[in-house]
Amino acid sequence: MPPVVIPPGNGPPVSDSFNSGALNTSLWTLVGNGSYSLNGSDLLLTAPGGSNHDPSFGGADNAVRVLQGINSSDFTVDVKFDSIPTAQYQFEGILVDQDATNYLRFQFGSTGSSLVVDASKVLARTETAVLSSTISLPPGTTHLWIRVQKSGSTWTEFWSADGSTFNTVGSFVQTLAIVDIGLLWGISTPWPARHQRSRQLSITSLAQRLLLQVL
Repeated sequence: MPPVVIPPGNGPPVSDSFNSGALNTSLWTLVGNGSYSLNGSDLLLTAPGGSNHDPSFGGADNAVRVLQGINSSDFTVDVKFDSIPTAQYQFEGILVDQDATNYLRFQFGSTGSSLVVDASKVLARTETAVLSSTISLPPGTTHLWIRVQKSGSTWTEFWSADGSTFNTVGSFVQTLAIVDIGLLWGISTPWPARHQRSRQLSITSLAQRLLLQVL
């Protein structure tokens, strides 16, 4: 199958609450061996069983993902997930692409016994881990938030269990000619089909000092 090319956008990311019955396909494009559905409050990404859906194994992105074209403007992106990875090698997070061989991933993942928030860069199909932190959630936590902030060539990752208090994972420097950003759901070993939910996408454009937030 030929690669899906997302035309670069003319500005920073655009907010979407995924609270309708249909995906805005003028904004989002599904990529990867999977499918999506909307239930009125969530976007559900489905990875079919029996195949690899890892975001970077072997330098290839096989995650199920939805992408929107953007440019290289500075931005801060918050994503709320109504799901928490619990099985080993499950991932959910944010993907920022230059092309099929150069991209960044920011994600929550499970080791099977621990929850990890991390980030890595894939350059010329070679992955390098740049941030990683094992996290513990308050009892009763049912949602996760991840925040990615771009300022020039500096990237900073945060996470939250309540959408209010954000914890800093760390920062790194990487220049990227960005063409798109999106949400990913992946698992690195053949697995029964599973659903991953990504609900609230709220975005602050630092370059324009404009808050685009959907509650």
